[in-house]
Amino acid sequence: MTVSSYRESINEAWRVRTYRVCLMFAVIVSVLEIGIYLYGILRHEAFFLSKDLYRFRFMYLPILLNGTALFGTRHVLRDPRVSDARKTLCICILVWFLCAVVQCVHYVYGPVLPLPVLAIFVAGMYGERRFIRYITAASFASLLLAGVLCLIELRRGDAQAPLDVLIAGAILLASYLASCLFCEYVTQQLQMVEANNQRQRELMAECNLDPLMGIYNRKALSGMLDRLVREFLPGRPNFLFMLDIDDFKTVNDVYGHLAGDDVLINLSSAVKSECSGDNVSAYRYGGDEIIVMMENMTPADAVHIARGIQRRCDSIFKEMKEPPVHFSAGLVRYEPGMSVESWIASADQALYEAKAAGKNQIVVKASASVN
Repeated sequence: MTVSSYRESINEAWRVRTYRVCLMFAVIVSVLEIGIYLYGILRHEAFFLSKDLYRFRFMYLPILLNGTALFGTRHVLRDPRVSDARKTLCICILVWFLCAVVQCVHYVYGPVLPLPVLAIFVAGMYGERRFIRYITAASFASLLLAGVLCLIELRRGDAQAPLDVLIAGAILLASYLASCLFCEYVTQQLQMVEANNQRQRELMAECNLDPLMGIYNRKALSGMLDRLVREFLPGRPNFLFMLDIDDFKTVNDVYGHLAGDDVLINLSSAVKSECSGDNVSAYRYGGDEIIVMMENMTPADAVHIARGIQRRCDSIFKEMKEPPVHFSAGLVRYEPGMSVESWIASADQALYEAKAAGKNQIVVKASASVN
């Protein structure tokens, strides 16, 4: 898994969590708004606006804006046509919007002015620096609006008001820098995880590879056979192709083991060149025996691949001139009820028949219609 795909899998889960937190935040803010209004009524305090206008501006309007933003974001998150990146940006905008509503409604309180820092850090959490820039710009825009309202309404003439706005701007800027640093840290951590995972995959692959022939080993074959037998589905034929070099002992005795190794390497090269696609894989079964597994394949295609391996081997071994090399093989289709052992035994029997019939040939037991 790459860094981007790993990060996106995390972001998908955290978008849902962030949305739930935003929903709780909106509910809490709405309850507080209503509570503040009722508290003022009970104490018979005078409002700077009429009660109807006060309720509209500080209760109805914020609830309407927050509810619309939550509903719209929920629709976007559930829309499969929207890209993952846009969904992440949408959730960051939602956090900023909820904070900006509180910021612009309650500008009279200095500590509320830098509230969008929450949105900046959320954008940093998702690891997108461009989102951090977008949310920071939006936060400064909402701060400017809150500052204007602050200076022309309740805090007009308050010498502390401009200072509160400047301090809030400094906090936003510092939050932007810190969020960028946090984003870089998260990216490097994910890169380390991806590098470790890649190395782990390489080590696992090395454990399943034969060091001489460069194809999968018997351990990997065992896992493959178990899976194919366990997950067998009618209508999706699987084939086992077992091949063995004819008179390989003679090659070692006459030309030496180094020449024998060279033969094995060239044989595996020929087999690998024909094993294209995810449904064909080669394994060293033991000595000079190779098994090629073919998944979800028609009998005709399986025979075609087997013949292709034979032609490729003949071509490569002719170029070697000596020692003269060819192989015999058996191709067997899996039948319901077969165990792993019986499947291999059937292929081994077909291989034996090929050698008994004169060697350098393939005995096919794929179906009655394929010869």
